[in-house]
Amino acid sequence: MNPQAVANDRRTEVPFARNATAPTTSSNSSNRIYLRPFKKARIKNMSDRARRLLLAVLLEEEEMYDAVLNAVLNAVWEEMDTQSRIPRRMMNTSEHTGEMWVNSILTGHEKHCYNAFRVHPQVFTSLRDLLVNKSLIRDSRDVSASQQLAMFLYAVGHGVPTGVLMEHFQHSSQTISHYVNKLAFALASLKEEYILQPTLSNEIHPHIAGNERFYPFFKNAIGALDGTHIPANLPIEDHPRFRNRKQQITQNVMAVVSFDGLFIYACVGWEGSAPDMKVLRWAVSREELVVPTGKYYLVDAGYANTDAFIAPYHGVRYHISSFCRCGNASYENKKDKFNHRHAQLRNCVERAFGVLKMRFQTLREGNMYPFSTQKKIVFACLVIHNFVRREYGYDDFFNQALDEHSCADDAGDDEVPIAMNLDATAVAAGRAVREAIADELWAVGNV
Repeated sequence: MNPQAVANDRRTEVPFARNATAPTTSSNSSNRIYLRPFKKARIKNMSDRARRLLLAVLLEEEEMYDAVLNAVLNAVWEEMDTQSRIPRRMMNTSEHTGEMWVNSILTGHEKHCYNAFRVHPQVFTSLRDLLVNKSLIRDSRDVSASQQLAMFLYAVGHGVPTGVLMEHFQHSSQTISHYVNKLAFALASLKEEYILQPTLSNEIHPHIAGNERFYPFFKNAIGALDGTHIPANLPIEDHPRFRNRKQQITQNVMAVVSFDGLFIYACVGWEGSAPDMKVLRWAVSREELVVPTGKYYLVDAGYANTDAFIAPYHGVRYHISSFCRCGNASYENKKDKFNHRHAQLRNCVERAFGVLKMRFQTLREGNMYPFSTQKKIVFACLVIHNFVRREYGYDDFFNQALDEHSCADDAGDDEVPIAMNLDATAVAAGRAVREAIADELWAVGNV
């Protein structure tokens, strides 16, 4: 007898239910089923007594199989019942609640607040009151406005996952994600109030007017423009578009910074593969970025030189570090001197990006929130940066960036500007502005 053949022929489905019993079969059907593996000739040659004996053995085996199956099914159901009766262990049961932790940080030494939330206590309180007064956040039954802001600042300041926030604040992952998203959108909504472009004015920026290295040569400069890449979390099908030249998945963020370190314009969410000049062209064509007549922004070699965006000379040393290594050596020609002064003045945008990424680690490492939230987080960080700078001046991060960028290299990403049907008149006017500045600088000496 072939047992495997017998087993394979058992086609009757056994219901998976508690106290289920295997189905029984009639003698006639059993006769058809269990005698099937035997050759017809052999069965035909059996006597009636031998045939009845064989069938009895097979039926006894079937009853044993059913008994074992029923025992297994009942054991499984008993185990499932036992598991369902085990009480679920509660999470977030620490006596040290999130509210207690936030209060202890805010009322303790100011360094604790600065380390945890990346701002001083008075800045934290002022920012919270601003959001509450504008009805952007409010105390809820379980989470105060202070705790909501603390969640966001801790998340973006340290770039930590939700699990770490759950341990600190003793709330569920859903609650944490809800308030991080809410604060990102609330802070980003303040960009129209805190990220402001300059209006038409004949005033010369104090940073230029009070510095003989820049005045009167750059008297019409009103800021510096550059792009930076921020890690992005996206579906894999979007990776090719967002992969930058360093093979990293990023969003390309273009920003304009004033000479006192304030962000005055930002364009976020562009693919990491997008050339800088393409992003700028888009911003200007949509009239999102407006340059007052007669004024200009300083840009690096990745942008085309026009009357509204003055770039350095190509083929001439430019980065600040290359000039620092030469000490007080004289300049080779007017282009050399122009590039040095241009780099010194444009370095404000490098410092601003440096402050931003030192304060908010999530801008260096990325996060796992939806891409719409990732873009809002960038705007939120820019708003906080400007809020600190406008209301409280220079804090530790600003001072550290000033020291590190005094003779530091910038990104050093000498992207060649792509041809984008530039206005020939604007290009010619930009060339004339740059030549006039270089001539004036060279006329006062080569040091």
